[in-house]
Amino acid sequence: MIPVLGSQISSVGSMVSLVAGQVSLIGSQISLVGVFVSLVGVVVSLVARLVSLFAALVTLGARPVSLVACFVSAYTGLVSFLRTRIETHRHWSSPFAESA
Repeated sequence: MIPVLGSQISSVGSMVSLVAGQVSLIGSQISLVGVFVSLVGVVVSLVARLVSLFAALVTLGARPVSLVACFVSAYTGLVSFLRTRIETHRHWSSPFAESA
């Protein structure tokens, strides 16, 4: 009787462990989607700033202050993009990311 009960408890523990692993895997996939959505947002922002920069280049004679502001905006967008890229690389190259 005791060995059968122990076997059943072991089986239930194994099933719980499997479910926890699946939940962890789903959480990792959701996190990955969030990172990619964030990267897409940063790229779109960077492209918008570059378009603004080129528009300022066209009107260089009229608004030199606008040109400087666009350069600063494009620079901050590039820095933000690179920072997100580095953080993403650190997250997915960490030893904890591979446990999922």
